[in-house]
Amino acid sequence: MMNIGILGTGFGAYHASLLNNHPKVNRLIIFGRNETKLQKLKEELNVAECLIPLESAVQALEMAIEIKNRLEQTRR
Repeated sequence: MMNIGILGTGFGAYHASLLNNHPKVNRLIIFGRNETKLQKLKEELNVAECLIPLESAVQALEMAIEIKNRLEQTRR
């Protein structure tokens, strides 16, 4: 099973619509800046996850990369 994050409510919405019903997708989260578009996608695609602003997604990704790098350094 895959957990997928989609960045953007423009072209990303197309990818979200394709992946939303894929049998191997466990969780789909859409990140964007426009709260109105996020809410519309949430309703149209019936995405259970809360949709959060793009800036939060970038911060979360940066934190994940930092954690990964630190773990790799401790394993050496």
